[in-house]
Amino acid sequence: MDPVYPVPAAAELTGHTTTREFLSKAFGGNKNAFVQRLNPSHKAKHGYSHFLCPNLNTNPHAPQVPGAHGLIFRSENDYGVLAKDSKRNRKPHKVISGLGPNMWLYTGDYELQESGFLTPEQWGALPKKAREKWAMSIVKAKAGPRAQARASIALRLQYKCEPSTSQVKKMIKRKGDAWDNVKLEDVEGALQRGEERIDVLVMKCVGYDVAFQQKLINGPEFGGDFVDSSDAQNSDSSDGDSSDGDSVSDEDVKQHSADSQTSKRPHSDSSDEEETQPPLKRIGL
Repeated sequence: MDPVYPVPAAAELTGHTTTREFLSKAFGGNKNAFVQRLNPSHKAKHGYSHFLCPNLNTNPHAPQVPGAHGLIFRSENDYGVLAKDSKRNRKPHKVISGLGPNMWLYTGDYELQESGFLTPEQWGALPKKAREKWAMSIVKAKAGPRAQARASIALRLQYKCEPSTSQVKKMIKRKGDAWDNVKLEDVEGALQRGEERIDVLVMKCVGYDVAFQQKLINGPEFGGDFVDSSDAQNSDSSDGDSSDGDSVSDEDVKQHSADSQTSKRPHSDSSDEEETQPPLKRIGL
């Protein structure tokens, strides 16, 4: 694979950044989602079905310059868009990377390929902020694969063994003290030991849409210019895990870390343990 796709445009054009607010107002979709899905009425105006929007806080190996290749870490519930048999995956994905606050850069059109998962060593090599963001997204999860990971961690802490699928489902449904008391360090430890794993996808840049970048600079040239702003916020709202962890603020991490220093775990009662079933298969986070 060549290190960089040859972008057919000058840096003065390709280096222009945009905002998620603009993307949502101009094209539709959820401004906080990793996969910014655009509903059919919006697609009819501009021809785009979705954008992939990785943030460097949680995806530090995402492309940072136009034409660059990269890696992203994802959840299984995003595979409805990213899987090989997905309609949206039959064409390259437009990727817009979050370089900083209100700085989102279109880096090109990408093909994606599944590439296993992060090993414990690779997880430990990630920047501290990325590890904290991913771990906190599991601590806060209420549904989807991250909630399954949260429940699995809670059950391991409570019963000191690998939980069954039925135990995990019941934990997510009923919650309880064990669920509430999963700490940031518990999640980081589970990932470091390989009990939970984060899936990796390789991003190969295969094109650069100069006309699309011009729309990001000058505003869309289709139809009525901007989609309805209220509809843009609500259309194709993503499921619980596709926020890419960006809904986790630095304050969330600091507050949770402070709380964990002063809280104590409830005593676990192993008499409530169910008959152990076969271990869970790997859960993508």
